[in-house]
Amino acid sequence: MSEGTDHNRLALAPQLAQAGVGAVLAMQGNVALESIAAGMPVLFSELRRHGCIDLAVAVMRNLLERIWIIAASVGNRLRAQNKPLRGSKSISVR
Repeated sequence: MSEGTDHNRLALAPQLAQAGVGAVLAMQGNVALESIAAGMPVLFSELRRHGCIDLAVAVMRNLLERIWIIAASVGNRLRAQNKPLRGSKSISVR
């Protein structure tokens, strides 16, 4: 990543705050579309329920971590049995 890109990201935060954006949710690296599909409804449901972004993100993360642990466990079992894994689509988030 170039220095200019870092500077542009830093400059974006004050602009968002000035525009009245209360929070920005960002993810780094590759994020499976299935994770987004599972997490967003939980995030928005929690936000509607109590309006606290920190708590809503924590609940979503907890759900996703449980899903990822189960998926890793299943993947390890399939690898141990020499069964092929189905690929999942992902998006690159920067």
